[in-house]
Amino acid sequence: MASARYLLLTMRSRCIKTHSVTVIWKQRLQAAYQVFLILLRAYTLALSTRY
Repeated sequence: MASARYLLLTMRSRCIKTHSVTVIWKQRLQAAYQVFLILLRAYTLALSTRY
């Protein structure tokens, strides 16, 4: 009984750890995507002002 409870607790903590890691990666991906959009907009603006 105690071993099963211990297994459940360790699995839960492991799931929480992986979940936080995925959340961090999602935030990083969103930030990188927004930076990419800003760069793309600046690039198109530079092209439009050049011609």
